[in-house]
Amino acid sequence: MRKLKPLLIIPTAAILAAGMTGCSVIQSITGGTHSADIAVGQCLKDLGASTQEVSQVPVVDCSEPHLYEVYAETELSGDQLPDQATMDSEAESTCLGTGYSDYVGVAFEESEYGTTYLTPSQDTWDAGDRKISCLITSADGSEMTGSVKGSAK
Repeated sequence: MRKLKPLLIIPTAAILAAGMTGCSVIQSITGGTHSADIAVGQCLKDLGASTQEVSQVPVVDCSEPHLYEVYAETELSGDQLPDQATMDSEAESTCLGTGYSDYVGVAFEESEYGTTYLTPSQDTWDAGDRKISCLITSADGSEMTGSVKGSAK
């Protein structure tokens, strides 16, 4: 499981939402896509019921209602899992910097969206996961329809 970390805004309702509506047959059988395998541009129906750790996530077409969209990512280096302060610093730099403005079209401070991120846990690090994934979400926790890429909102 990967760790879910709030950055600045993460609606509680979005974290607690669960469901597999709109998932493909393969995702329904396997429980979704492993959170370490998500990529920029993918939309996630939800993150499951956990508020701390995320494993399988239902990836949906961005035209379908969803709570999150992956908009940036960065790779961590080193042989050992970095401490949380290091991962938080890397996430802030990537998720609130040019990763956000390049994807959305405006700086985070000017945007109407919230953001959060996923980091490796010790288990996923040991399995080769080195990625921090930045996720955009609505500020009020409601579902979004359509991609936020280039929306300038």
